Amino acid sequence: MYSKRLQHNSWPLVLVALLTIGGTAWTSPIAREWIYTTVRVQSSQELGTGFLVFRHTSQDSGDLFLVTNKHVVAPDTGSLSHARSLLLFINAGGSDNMVTETKYPIPLVDDLGQRLWRGHPDPRVDVLAVDITALIVQHPEIHHRDVPYSFFATHDTLRAQEITQGDEVLIIGYPDGRNPHVRSSFPIVRQGTIASVIGEQIKVPTDSGVVRIPGFEVDSAIIPGSSGSPVVLKPKTETATPFLLGIISGTLRTQGLGIAYDAETIKETIELFFR
Repeated sequence: MYSKRLQHNSWPLVLVALLTIGGTAWTSPIAREWIYTTVRVQSSQELGTGFLVFRHTSQDSGDLFLVTNKHVVAPDTGSLSHARSLLLFINAGGSDNMVTETKYPIPLVDDLGQRLWRGHPDPRVDVLAVDITALIVQHPEIHHRDVPYSFFATHDTLRAQEITQGDEVLIIGYPDGRNPHVRSSFPIVRQGTIASVIGEQIKVPTDSGVVRIPGFEVDSAIIPGSSGSPVVLKPKTETATPFLLGIISGTLRTQGLGIAYDAETIKETIELFFR
């Protein structure tokens, strides 16, 4: 792990307390918490989405992780072990105080050949995290936001908040790798519903048969490039927490359903760095 931790602030110092883009104030919980958290990523073979998670190591500091899918980084397990870098497209500040999409290489191994990524230990779970603490420390011009574990919808959260089948969700990402903006790099926000019972395993057909995964189905337009997108509970009020429910991995195209792994699998993946 990096010896230099990130000091955790609610916003980067270059941003004002109330985010404004083009003179318009963003007060939506999704805009406040997720628009700067979700980023576009690219490997040698895949365009996808990722999002930033902050893991506290002390009261006011910790490490920052890019969360995405294993298949966004490499198409199979064998290729994954040989992957060396990703490209991260993220907003950065310029001399004119405007944010601009900027491309940063993300190393997947350090100078000693040690992996900077961890994949969920269950081969059926398509979740991967990369430690990008060093990148953010070295590039203070990057405009980013991140979500802490308190945003994760655990099984207890699902019960306490009565989150259930039929609730509205937002899928935030870059479908087809598309960034519609001329200068900045903000994701596209799409709406859907929780289509299956959330909080238990589901059956997913694959080329090798039906597998059971810790996840749920989403009724929304999920297309390639949406892989790695966070699935967020749609807040009912401006003060409600936009909980992270899971991460998109694929789609059942004939049924028009997206497959998401639950938030617990993301936490389990990040915690591998601290064992």
